[in-house]
Amino acid sequence: MESAERLAGLGFSCNFLECITDVSLEGLLTVLVSAISPLLVKDWPQTAQFLTEPEREAVLRRLQRDVLDLEHKFHAKYVCEAFKNPKMYIMMFIYLGANCGTYALAFFLPSIIAGL
Repeated sequence: MESAERLAGLGFSCNFLECITDVSLEGLLTVLVSAISPLLVKDWPQTAQFLTEPEREAVLRRLQRDVLDLEHKFHAKYVCEAFKNPKMYIMMFIYLGANCGTYALAFFLPSIIAGL
């Protein structure tokens, strides 16, 4: 109870019903989005109504070209090509930047709050 009183002094709400309501609403929104998303995501360019005919043909040509370039066996040259691609390093820094900040906050926030 002492920790709850300390948090209440910091302006945090300690009402159990408020916490349950917040969690229930967030969970309900997640379930709602997961139920609707299969209806919104299109599987193939042939069934996408938002594409015009020239766009559909361009997408189908590009998919066909991708399938023709696909190798079914592992080759080390593909790994080397990936490491030579600057987009991979940009994505790596974006991923690390987002995760380092999030994990730093998650790991050190309890000690920061305890020190208040």
